[in-house]
Amino acid sequence: MEQLEKIVEEISSKPNLSKRNIIDEIKINYRKRIQMHMVSGEKISLI
Repeated sequence: MEQLEKIVEEISSKPNLSKRNIIDEIKINYRKRIQMHMVSGEKISLI
């Protein structure tokens, strides 16, 4: 889970990425089901 947070931080810090792009990047990095809170506090579920 720590590793995931690190990747989210990395991706989130990239400029010009919309929330959709961030989610796509996370899906590419983690193909398993993930539940997490984005910076906005919005809960999203990734498959």
